[in-house]
Amino acid sequence: EAGLEQARDTMTELNDRGLVSDEVLDEFVKEIDDDDEKESPGRFSITVDEEGQRSSECTVDLEDLEDMPPWVQRRATPERLKKICERITFDAGDSFVNLLLDNLPVALIVLLPLMALVLKMLYPLSRRYFVEHLLFFIHFHAFFFLILTLQILFSRLGNAVPFVPKPATDLILVVASFYVPVYLYKAMRKVYGQGHLVTIFKYSLLQVAYLLGLFVTFIGALLFALISVGE
Repeated sequence: EAGLEQARDTMTELNDRGLVSDEVLDEFVKEIDDDDEKESPGRFSITVDEEGQRSSECTVDLEDLEDMPPWVQRRATPERLKKICERITFDAGDSFVNLLLDNLPVALIVLLPLMALVLKMLYPLSRRYFVEHLLFFIHFHAFFFLILTLQILFSRLGNAVPFVPKPATDLILVVASFYVPVYLYKAMRKVYGQGHLVTIFKYSLLQVAYLLGLFVTFIGALLFALISVGE
């Protein structure tokens, strides 16, 4: 690439001196650009102009799609990727973030039956129906979002009220955050009625499954938002 750039500069200098015509220079530059495209057929760049000036540049590598699932490859056509890249670059990602936030509640709803299935496998002898495990996790999620909502409100209230010391506000928020996993453990002990050691073991497995489920559903929401932004 450095050699091509040097050759381009040399031809431009010769053109400035009148030793090379404009037609020859244009043909030479066109051949260099064609060679660049042949060397990297899987890449394309998009430049978004605002008021006649280049504001940003977006580059997509199509070769990265080879490691993606087949359903993603079928939908991630070059035309759609170009449109996605243009929209995300043009509005600084606002449309993508809005779509992602819209999809997160759906992802959390999908997560609930997955976690209920995990509970069903962790307690195969409990003789509880799948719906009962599902209700257990719906109850836990309701408690989790209640604590999260109260934390947000309390944090804003602490910032709005000057006489409330910030260390006290931070301490309450931390304690509330730590109580959420404690509540889940106590709920498992209360509902399923097993000993501490067995519950701690199953609680640890449930935590790993929950984090993995969050990751998978978040990735799904992310991919869906990327595809939707190009519609």
